[in-house]
Amino acid sequence: MTRLLGVLALLVTLATAAPAAAQVPLGGEAPTLGVRLPSPALVGNGNASALEISPGALGTLRAWSLQYHHTEIRSDGRIAGTGDALFAALPLPYTPLVFGAGFQWLRPPDGIGYSDYVKISLGFAANLGALSLGAVYHTFISDDSPAIDSIDTLDVGFVLRPTQWIGAAFALRNLTTPLYAGLPLQREYDVELAARPTLTQGLEIGLGVKIGERRGDVDPHLRLRFEPTAGLTIEAYGELVRRDFYRDGDKVNDLRVSFALGFSLERIGVAASAFLGRGLRTASRGALRDSGPRAVFQGMGATLTLSGVNRKPLFETGRHLIKMRLRGAVNASRMLRIIAVLRRVKRRRDIAGVFLEIDGFGGGWARTQELRTLLMALRGAGKKVYAYLRAPGVGDYYLASVADKIWLDPDGGIAMAGLAIEQSYFKGLLDLVGAGAHFVKIGEYKSAPETFTRKGASPAAARVRRALLDDIFNQLLFDLGKARNKSKAEMRAIIDKGPFTAPRALKNGLVDALASPDQIGRLVTKTARAGLTSPRTLFRASRRWPRGSALAVIAIEGDIVRGKSQTIPLIGRRVVGDETISKAARWARGNSRIRGVVLRVNSPGGSALASARMWREIRLLAKTKPVIVSFGNIAASGGYYAAAAASRILAMPSTITGSIGIFAGKYELRGLKKKLGITVETEARGKNALINSTNRPYTAAERKFLQDRIKYYYDRFISAVAEGRKVDKKVIDKVARGRVWTGNQAKRVKLVDAYGGLSDALSELKKKLRIPESRDIPVYVLPRPRRTLLGRLLGVVGVKSETKKLEALLPKALESTLRSLPPALLKARDNEPMMRLPFDVRFK
Repeated sequence: MTRLLGVLALLVTLATAAPAAAQVPLGGEAPTLGVRLPSPALVGNGNASALEISPGALGTLRAWSLQYHHTEIRSDGRIAGTGDALFAALPLPYTPLVFGAGFQWLRPPDGIGYSDYVKISLGFAANLGALSLGAVYHTFISDDSPAIDSIDTLDVGFVLRPTQWIGAAFALRNLTTPLYAGLPLQREYDVELAARPTLTQGLEIGLGVKIGERRGDVDPHLRLRFEPTAGLTIEAYGELVRRDFYRDGDKVNDLRVSFALGFSLERIGVAASAFLGRGLRTASRGALRDSGPRAVFQGMGATLTLSGVNRKPLFETGRHLIKMRLRGAVNASRMLRIIAVLRRVKRRRDIAGVFLEIDGFGGGWARTQELRTLLMALRGAGKKVYAYLRAPGVGDYYLASVADKIWLDPDGGIAMAGLAIEQSYFKGLLDLVGAGAHFVKIGEYKSAPETFTRKGASPAAARVRRALLDDIFNQLLFDLGKARNKSKAEMRAIIDKGPFTAPRALKNGLVDALASPDQIGRLVTKTARAGLTSPRTLFRASRRWPRGSALAVIAIEGDIVRGKSQTIPLIGRRVVGDETISKAARWARGNSRIRGVVLRVNSPGGSALASARMWREIRLLAKTKPVIVSFGNIAASGGYYAAAAASRILAMPSTITGSIGIFAGKYELRGLKKKLGITVETEARGKNALINSTNRPYTAAERKFLQDRIKYYYDRFISAVAEGRKVDKKVIDKVARGRVWTGNQAKRVKLVDAYGGLSDALSELKKKLRIPESRDIPVYVLPRPRRTLLGRLLGVVGVKSETKKLEALLPKALESTLRSLPPALLKARDNEPMMRLPFDVRFK
């Protein structure tokens, strides 16, 4: 940004050092002026007219814009601007660049002396956050005037919006001092300072001045923009103009005023304008001079604007049903988008409700429960919820069960027969290849190493697993029974009959009707008495400049490892690095716009060192800004450690959490190497030099040494939790020792504070910051995903990924086995202390 500002300053310096320009012949109106526009705002009007008004403002556009404007000015005066203009602008996806083009057909009055001509403009701008830089090239075409036909000129400028209540803009016109009839046209320096006292576009006041380089013109202006209600705009603009009409010897001060009244219907805007002038003679000396009263009314204008941005209209038209497709994986970013849609549906009076097409929603159990809770709240607000299923599993059906009416594809069915947890054990495989796993742990329930050291669960691990499954299954029975008006016993009996064909699902009261895909659209609109529309129509342009307060969501998603976040090849599993999360926390802490943070945790844990580093960074963040934690499907072990720095934790009843414990170990490959014909010779110095050796198990002394070491880390873990929970660490130790809890159970033992999901965490954060719940405020999701340039370009043309995922090439059974391997253990270093959930939870 500093470099760009330096370039702009150099251009201005060179411009002021150029030779002085001559006066404009006749009338005082430069031929480079375009169609007269009402209330020209240098800080930006949010449309493509920035090509004519302010090059820098072109960079503030966030979507395509097309505007047509017609102005008709008195033909017997000296005010130019009659003509027709068409402006178009388009931001380039995934870049800060905006391009624009304009075509104007200009018809000056006789008193000025120019013939009709065409003005063509090409511009580009770059948005650098609070600062936008732009340049527009203009060329002119005239069959009747070679002097105009030879003109080419360049305008440059910038717009600065450092806050939501103040903005500034600068435009330098005729930078190249083009020649007209052999005389250079003067440069003009246009400056404006704008204020929004209400922080919105409800009221905007602009004060500026235009300075002519040669003639010394100093033309101040005052601009007012008032929006009494969304979709209705009233604008007024006044400019004091002094002109020296040297051919006549006239010196005229003219107060030029324009008024505009505009109406908006989402992407369409229309406006009418009037132009007034006081103290201006209607013609030059001679035959056209009017010796009578001076003219006041000078002309009128009309504007039609189309935009890719939805704006709140003056009035809503019709009732609509939002169609949402719920399928595939869900991360924090997607969950936020779903929340944003449902919140807007809840607020909008013209929206009847939502229609859900659910087909393989990969949100996981707690996130599915979280979304289901939001849909229940939507129904409680008087909105309708309809659902269509093709061949749902238990998760999809659980989500759909909250709907007012459920349709099922007659060719499908419901693959619901209960819940199950499956866990793979690899000791037999290690024995087969001549390898072994050796671990030490703290806590009788810390059973993560059992994946590699046993062929089945220990009694303690089995007891915890049964308790988890019982709790979540009871939640399922209760919620489904309540939704379908059945008791828990009746719901249990129905589930025991599953899976279901479509007719059997209808007979058992699981769905309300059957419908094929080609029928469902008509049936839904008939039932709801509302038309279907896309969620995109809900999102409307903010009435604020985008430089105000914001919130951040820091997402810890995946196994925790040291280093940077990445995706493990072949199995496609995501791991989250302590470097990546620490950087995100520091950014949020140092950014003055970020007022508060939601820490979204969906992680089974992993590296103890990485988890501790995350905890320290979140702790520093929590000392400067409010931090509220939202648990997703899993927030266990190291995932809980990272979150313990916050004083407020929310979880869903089915969240898997706890597992506060630690373990460490190594793999022994002596037998495998022997089978492969590999021999190893070892020389060592130091008592524990071979503690990490893969050629032998631990000695008794080494096991004791390692046990003492991880005891130190365990003590730090429970101390951090006790500090965050504000209790004695002995209390934490009683509910820790590796024990895994559901969110429902964790609330009873004070490991979480309340039930709730990401939406509830954001609401609590806004309440804590005294931000009205109804106010839409920007939310940044951190860390921001990194995409290559190739990936971005492919995304523009609709290609979703750069290469075919390797895991798609694997047999399904092998892929499932590979996915059961804990990624954090695969990336762990020998003897590295680990804090991870004993198993990956996937309910079937």
